[in-house]
Amino acid sequence: MFVLFAKLVIALVLTAAVYGVVAGRERIEGFFEKKADGWVWLLWALLRLVPFAVLYGALGYEATSDLRGFYNGAVAARAGLVPYRDFITVYAPLYAYLTALPTLLWDDPRAIIVLMMLVEGLVLWGTYRVYGLSLRTVLLYLLLPASLMNCVIGGQEDVWMWGFGLLTVLTMARGERAFRTGAVLGLALVVTKALFVLFVPPVFWWGKNKVRLVAGMLAVGVPVLAGLFYLGEWSFLMPVQLAQDPLSPNVWSVLHPLLGDVFDEIPPKAFNYAALLGVVGVSTLFVFRWKAAGLAYAAMLPRAWVLTFCLIMLLVPSAYAVYGFGFMLPLVAGGLPGYERGKPLFFLLLFNFLSVLQPSAWWRLGQRFYALSDLANGPFLLEYAMQMGIVGCLGYFVTLLWRKAE
Repeated sequence: MFVLFAKLVIALVLTAAVYGVVAGRERIEGFFEKKADGWVWLLWALLRLVPFAVLYGALGYEATSDLRGFYNGAVAARAGLVPYRDFITVYAPLYAYLTALPTLLWDDPRAIIVLMMLVEGLVLWGTYRVYGLSLRTVLLYLLLPASLMNCVIGGQEDVWMWGFGLLTVLTMARGERAFRTGAVLGLALVVTKALFVLFVPPVFWWGKNKVRLVAGMLAVGVPVLAGLFYLGEWSFLMPVQLAQDPLSPNVWSVLHPLLGDVFDEIPPKAFNYAALLGVVGVSTLFVFRWKAAGLAYAAMLPRAWVLTFCLIMLLVPSAYAVYGFGFMLPLVAGGLPGYERGKPLFFLLLFNFLSVLQPSAWWRLGQRFYALSDLANGPFLLEYAMQMGIVGCLGYFVTLLWRKAE
């Protein structure tokens, strides 16, 4: 309970700080006026390295369970073992080898958090330059609970995927470079995780030369898959096979109290495949709407990123709240229209607050999928209300993206 209470306090402080950055826009922008680009790294150091030093140095905080999983994979990769064949992982084939690099210098799970923070810093810098973010927006992003806590405490890697998305903006900037764009997408698929495949359709449908784009993906992906098949035959399908267990919150978990008896009769694999088709179908519909509205690729991509993550979290039963980290940076880069005022701001703050608390509460309550009778229990009802709040926020984001198509 101490961990949950500590997260509650931190989330409240950060939420208040974000609101302060929004409310004090003119004063803060005046302070940052004519400040050098190096301030991006100074802000990053203050809101990533300093919290890391306090949590893991001064307070002796231990790495979370996810980090221990990353570390075990890194140790296996460091020993020359082959992913899927020799050790269990749900990530892309090169992921464990990359996370092994910092452990060569510091043999501790916390070394992987340092890697995650450094990559996030690089992706933040790239987004700052490509999208012309203000230093105040950089500060706002770094203070968002879903970004700070999932990076420094959770050591999550989802922002890596946006980094590859950002590279496609560069390959599409001066005339379409379809093959290079495809190669970037292929590299993302072998470096991050299979989930990245759901971000491919918006890029695919937007591009003109689809054959060259697919050729670029195959040029990177086929040699890697061929090598994996040679070393371990069909074991490379492990990420797809393991990513079937239901988590929360999503539409599946929220409806479980009412439809649990029906859900329990349907294999989780069937739910997941139907949800994946739903994500692809809906995101495709949005892409054509944005194309018709005349959006440029660079303006479309952050919206597509926010949309796809929201759809994954809503529809896929194996999705959970930590994925919120993955779309906070594209969101402030233009992915959610009007996010600094009115209802969008309210739902953004609410989502951030709930998404860092709900996973800890759900795990500590036994990872239950509730029956209607369970909701008579106070803690269960409170955690379920968190799920409802997160799902409601995601639904609002999707609706807003549809209405604000221009």
